[in-house]
Amino acid sequence: MANEAQPVDAETLDERYRAPRAGRQGLAICLSGGGYRAALFHAGALRRLNQAGLLSRASTFSSVSGGSISNALLARVWPHFLAEEYREHLVGPLMLAQLPRAPRFIFCAANLETGVNFEFSAERMGDYVLGYTAPASPLLGTTLVAEAVAASSAFPLFPPLVRDFPAGTFQGGDVNALPTGVTLGGRVKLTDGGVYDNMGLEPAWKTHRQVLVSDGGKPFSVISRAGVSLLPRLARSYQVIANQSEALRKRWLIASYLNGVYQGAYWGLGTDKEEYVEAPTVSSLPGYTDRVLDALREVRTDLDHFRPGEQSVLMNHGWCLANAALSRWGADLGVGAGPATPPAPELLDPDRALQALAGSSSVRVFGH
Repeated sequence: MANEAQPVDAETLDERYRAPRAGRQGLAICLSGGGYRAALFHAGALRRLNQAGLLSRASTFSSVSGGSISNALLARVWPHFLAEEYREHLVGPLMLAQLPRAPRFIFCAANLETGVNFEFSAERMGDYVLGYTAPASPLLGTTLVAEAVAASSAFPLFPPLVRDFPAGTFQGGDVNALPTGVTLGGRVKLTDGGVYDNMGLEPAWKTHRQVLVSDGGKPFSVISRAGVSLLPRLARSYQVIANQSEALRKRWLIASYLNGVYQGAYWGLGTDKEEYVEAPTVSSLPGYTDRVLDALREVRTDLDHFRPGEQSVLMNHGWCLANAALSRWGADLGVGAGPATPPAPELLDPDRALQALAGSSSVRVFGH
């Protein structure tokens, strides 16, 4: 197939992952977690980035949890695979080794034993503590992309994805990170990548010159009555802890933009287009504000069925915020915002959008 290329040697691969600031290159597009809501939000954003010519320039697509659903579909329909017949559901029997080498598609999970980001790509699997598979490892030809997506989106509510690997599979790990006397075996337990990094930044922040982040995670909200019994109290405490970690990552990301560490833009589910205040035509940009934005901030985090209207409004929202970001920062990225059409223009009407989002905050058991 067209994506088959010579294996990347270990030394070159290591340099790629440890490039100094002066050696940064390439555009990374990072897709956050947030269930199927995030997948739809990213689908709209990716549509706008494609219209601006940015998808074809990307060197890396990194994803977590719900973002990995969009990332897997994008990998599946990338030009290398357009001649293949679609199979059932998302990616069928596609293997990691069959993914394109350029751009790189990376699916991020969290390793419960090492506590760090575990990645799946066409080049390698593993994490920096456990170690990585060797380039061109036969395991890359037997590991399904669907399995990578399942690991990446395994909400902590669900059991982790457990897989046994032969001895010696992972090499070059950071033995100094292990307590004295502790060794890691061949069994790996993986959970939702958002537990470690819900924005999918880990494979990109050290190496890329331009970083775009589409964040479909649910914004943290203040509640009037926090439960005091055990389960509600623990759930709310987890939300507070997770929010603080995520807020620090976002502040660090924005500071990196402002300090010139790399170029790029961030947009999140709870962002108002009016926040791109320096865009000269921001008031005329399409997008949701006020009541519709409030409703979007409450859309459930779910991996189950979303109604067609919900899907269209979420894709519109991702498209509109990516569009606003390009209006503000596109010149720095070498693209113009230009005219383009959102996925469902008729649902930009606030009343119709609110009607489509009715009941969207309620989790539905098995899609009902």
